[in-house]
Amino acid sequence: MGGGVAATLTVIAFSLASATMLLSSFFNERQNQFQVHRDRVKANADRSQARLKQTVESYELLWHMHDGDVKAGRRYKKKAGHNYAISITGPNTTVTPAMLFSSRGNDVADEKIKDFIRLMRDLSPAPLLRYRDVGYFLGGFVYSSDRQLLALSPPLNSQSLNRVEAFGVTEYINFEIDQVEKALNNSLPEMMRKKRMVWVPPYMSPITGELIGHYAAPIYCRGEKIAVVVATVPLKKFKLLFQDSIEQKGFFVLSSNLEHVLGREMEAADDKLVASALEYKTSFDKSGRRPVITRQGSIFIYSQLIPGPNWVAVYVFDWHAVILSLKNHLLAAQPWYF
Repeated sequence: MGGGVAATLTVIAFSLASATMLLSSFFNERQNQFQVHRDRVKANADRSQARLKQTVESYELLWHMHDGDVKAGRRYKKKAGHNYAISITGPNTTVTPAMLFSSRGNDVADEKIKDFIRLMRDLSPAPLLRYRDVGYFLGGFVYSSDRQLLALSPPLNSQSLNRVEAFGVTEYINFEIDQVEKALNNSLPEMMRKKRMVWVPPYMSPITGELIGHYAAPIYCRGEKIAVVVATVPLKKFKLLFQDSIEQKGFFVLSSNLEHVLGREMEAADDKLVASALEYKTSFDKSGRRPVITRQGSIFIYSQLIPGPNWVAVYVFDWHAVILSLKNHLLAAQPWYF
C-alpha cells in the first residue's frame, strides 16, 4: 500500500512540475507572439518615417539645383469669399495630381510660388512608393512656413471641397496646419532639426469626419524652415499600413495620447477583452525598453511603447486562455503519465 501512495505522490509531483513548465512555456509563447506583432508595427513605422526623412533631406541637399520650368495648375472653379485661389496640377507639373491653395496676394509668376511648385513636383512620386508596397495611395499635404501656400494630394473631390468652403477655406487651412505645428512645437528647434520627424496624435477631420493622424518633416534651407511635408494616415487604414493586414486576437495598438485604439474592426470578437485592458491603460509601458506584463484581476496584459510615434502595443488574454492551454497539454500527455 505504501508503494501505491508513493507512486501516486510521484505522479502528482511530476504533474505539478509539468504544469509549471507548461505555464512558463505558455507565457513565453505569448510574449513571443506579442513581440512579433509589436515589432511588425514598429518596423513599418520606422520605414515610413525613414522614407519621408530621406525625401526631405534629399530635397534640401539639392535645392539649389531645383531649376527648370514649372507650370501652374489649371484654375479650379471656386466660390468667392475666402482669401485663397485654388488650382489643380496636371501631369506636366506633378507625377500625382495635387490641389494647391495659394493666398490671393500671390502671383503664379512669383519665384516663391515657383519654388513651392518645384517642391510639389519633387515630392509627388512619394505616394506611389507606398502604393507599390501595400496597394494604398497614402496622401498628405505640404505647406509653406508662412501659411500662404498649401497643397493637398490627392485633390479634394467636389463634395469635400464644398465642405471645406462651408467650413471656411482659411479656417480649414489653419486648422490642419495648427495640428502639425502643435506637434512640431513640442520639441525645441535644435532638437527638431536633429530628429527631423514628428508624429501628430489622431484627431477628427472636420471635412471627412474620420479619425486621421499624420507624420511630418520640416524642410530647411539656409537654416530656415521653409515648408513642412505631411503624410496623412486614416486610422481605418492602420492595419493595412502598419500591421500588414495581420490580425491577432487580443493584440492592439494605442495612440500616443492613449485615447484611440488604432486599426481595429468594429465589433471584433475580443472587444470585451480589449475594453477590460483599457481600464488599466495608465499602467502600460512608457519606456519601450522591454515588454511589461501585468495581471489585473482575471486578465494578463503585455505592453511596450513604440518609440517614434509613441504608440503603445498591447496584448491581452485571460485566465480562461491559460487554463485551456494547460488542460489541452495535460490531457494530451495523460496516457504517458499512467
